[in-house]
Amino acid sequence: MEFINPGRVRVRSRISEQDQLIDTSGEIWSWRDGGILAKIDWSKLFFNGPVEQILKSFLFYRLQTRSLNSLASNDIALFKNLANSDMSSSFPWSKINLIEYLGALSSSGNIKLIHTFRSFYRWCVMRNLDGFSHEMLFLLMEFKAPDRKPYANVFLSGAYMTPEDQYLLRNLIKSNYDDDDFISLRDNVILNLCFELAPRPIQTHCIDIIDFNNIKGADGNNYYSLMLPMAKKISNTGIEKRNRKISNILGEKIEQLIKLNKEEFSDNGNAIFRSANYGRSKAKRLSSPQISKIIVEQLRSIGFKKGDGATLLRHHLAQSFA
Repeated sequence: MEFINPGRVRVRSRISEQDQLIDTSGEIWSWRDGGILAKIDWSKLFFNGPVEQILKSFLFYRLQTRSLNSLASNDIALFKNLANSDMSSSFPWSKINLIEYLGALSSSGNIKLIHTFRSFYRWCVMRNLDGFSHEMLFLLMEFKAPDRKPYANVFLSGAYMTPEDQYLLRNLIKSNYDDDDFISLRDNVILNLCFELAPRPIQTHCIDIIDFNNIKGADGNNYYSLMLPMAKKISNTGIEKRNRKISNILGEKIEQLIKLNKEEFSDNGNAIFRSANYGRSKAKRLSSPQISKIIVEQLRSIGFKKGDGATLLRHHLAQSFA
């Protein structure tokens, strides 16, 4: 199979005004998602026969149909794993090749790569590509991979928030900030937001000023909400957002943060959460790893253990609804 490369592909970004054109004309394909650069250098992956061309065609298709985060963590990881295995030089793959490869992925705990490899093989079968068969696809689907439950690491670690933890966290959110200091207020708002709504860091990364709503009710009181982007619901037609009510305390903090944004930076940026960049006219939108780090550091300041603070807060919110 020879991949007919159009040279570039347009993908829907999580931030609607910033759709990306990904250059696929060279050996390096790269993109950004959540402020993180992902790339694949085909010149460093070695396959015999048509495998590289098939993988390029598959990734081009997936760029148009899957989230960029999934491609970075699953597809690129699979391609690198394939290139470093015996599968890279044994195409067309036999039944023994497939069983041994799936067994190696399973024993090393790469369960997500098993699912991604199944998707790849199914895609090839549906296009009647040489070297791929329904018989082998059935074998792949019948292979019993260990189930990995969402948030398994949190459950296994026994991580949870005690009433004392919640008391400390509420006090931190309530008092540990200066509403005239951009960094202090920004970090407190991120923690406050994650405690109330428990968004993933990638969702917090995407929030724009326009997503913040303040409505004055008939009773004269202010009511606040956020249009929260859905982390895993991105299509070629748009990004799904859901309106989520937030507390008046958090709403007032966000209003003040937006005010400080406009005072600190002269570029009229859209993002609510931005990096400190004093002395310059522009500041970058905080990346999802930066947001994760802020949450972890805030929690550690009151004695929480080192770990994924955002996941712990999501787990806590889910438990409160149980």
